[in-house]
Amino acid sequence: MPMDMPAPETRLVPDVGPPAETTASFTDKGRLFRLLLKNAALTAVTLSFYRFWARTALRRYFWGNVAVAGEPLEYTGRGMELFIGFLINIALFALPATILSLLKFIDLVSPLVEGLGQLLSLVLFVLFVHFARFRAWRYRMSRTLWRGIRFGQDGAGWRYALLALGCYIVAGLTLGLATPWKRIVLQRYRIAHSRFGDRRFEFSASSLRLFAAWLIPYCITFFSLIAFSAANADVFTDFAKAVEAGAPEEVLRLHLDLALTKLRFYWLLALGLVGAAITYGWYRVFELRYFARCTRLGDTAFRSTINGGAISAIIVGFVFILVVLLVVAVLGSNVISFLFALLFPAGGVSDLVIAVYFVVFMWVAYYATSYIWLKRELAQHFWNNLHIANLAAVESVVQSAAQQPKFGEGLADSYDVGAV
Repeated sequence: MPMDMPAPETRLVPDVGPPAETTASFTDKGRLFRLLLKNAALTAVTLSFYRFWARTALRRYFWGNVAVAGEPLEYTGRGMELFIGFLINIALFALPATILSLLKFIDLVSPLVEGLGQLLSLVLFVLFVHFARFRAWRYRMSRTLWRGIRFGQDGAGWRYALLALGCYIVAGLTLGLATPWKRIVLQRYRIAHSRFGDRRFEFSASSLRLFAAWLIPYCITFFSLIAFSAANADVFTDFAKAVEAGAPEEVLRLHLDLALTKLRFYWLLALGLVGAAITYGWYRVFELRYFARCTRLGDTAFRSTINGGAISAIIVGFVFILVVLLVVAVLGSNVISFLFALLFPAGGVSDLVIAVYFVVFMWVAYYATSYIWLKRELAQHFWNNLHIANLAAVESVVQSAAQQPKFGEGLADSYDVGAV
């Protein structure tokens, strides 16, 4: 290059890295125990009538402890909305449920009609449960705010219920192999109809990514059942012959009792079930992390780093605490019985008093422990391991003008799918 020519201009290209990532957090404010005591007392005094307001108070506690970029979530639902939803549920679904119960109770129909009635009951149960779940998600989304912007969900509850029924039929016809596909189809419908303000969520998962992981618990369960059945083939064959011969119900019951005493190699079944439970838990953790990666809100992405070992430790600890509380309840029953025997040597203690003490103690113990240990610890682990990339992209989101549901999760309350 000649000395009198200017050097070419050099421009520095900025190193654009990945979008900034924000981690959500769950901060326990330490008032859960007092809240649970208040809820338990008022629920018992009002004969469970207060449970709608108790559930609302717990949601406000859990929602308020979750913070994203230092801003907490807000739950604006009310107990009266849940109560009105419950009354609507009774009005809409009590009559068909009563008719189905009467068909089962009254033995005045043919076996074919009775079988069709049982099949119809199963179909309606699946439809109602998934309708309840979708309505519960919709209600909770509509009552959740962040930075004053409301979440929301549209779509039709009955359409989701029919979609779920079709997915269950396909999963059943494939002997459970299509379970990952079923879960992705239902998750896609929920996510695709969810929004934050005026911006919709997106979901782009593939069942092939989950299928290999699903094969592990599936094969363990399937082959353990096959091995157990093969080891007891003669026992099952003898019972099947009795059924084919048209033996009376009393004779079949005797054959069944005898068959159960002849079964061998229970350890095959036990090992299979334990292995299936462990690997299924691992699969669900894998699935949740994969679902998080496949969910987006415009240019905002999500990532989860939840750990199966930590979740297992929480669940095992919860079970251990329940066992300890059960032992305490039994010892308490013996102490009460002994004290009543000393105070009232003539009559002793009524079995009803012991039964009431045991039921109340275990109900309060389970209620408190399930929230203090299980649900709070799981929520803390989940939120503290949720990472959000490019959160700044949601600053342009504005409030949606979509109509919100007026009442709560009436049907969900009946099937206990509206809990925190």
